[in-house]
Amino acid sequence: AEMERCILLRFGHSWDPLCQKMDEMLEQLYPEISLMFSVFKVDISDVTDFTKLYELYDPCSLMCFFQKKHVLCDFGQGPSNKCNWVVHNVAELRQFLLQISSNSKSEDNLAHVLSTARQ
Repeated sequence: AEMERCILLRFGHSWDPLCQKMDEMLEQLYPEISLMFSVFKVDISDVTDFTKLYELYDPCSLMCFFQKKHVLCDFGQGPSNKCNWVVHNVAELRQFLLQISSNSKSEDNLAHVLSTARQ
């Protein structure tokens, strides 16, 4: 079952207000998404290996992986390796994660995500 779940990484700092809001929404959704995602919080000050590799310079970023492959997201402006803006509410985050989960198993590893959060 673990191999069928996506890995969701939240990069940022636990003291950052944007990360705190994202963490609250992820915790609220966890009962719904726990069969689809393993969720991990990664402090970019403690784990610096990914900072340059994935250009993690935003206060809070979400990245997904499935079976050791990075899931790219298309938010309408071409493929992106992360969500690096504020997701405004739980419903929008739920939609984002459900689309990631349902599309992560595609051969091109590209999830086409409809989101109004991108600014």
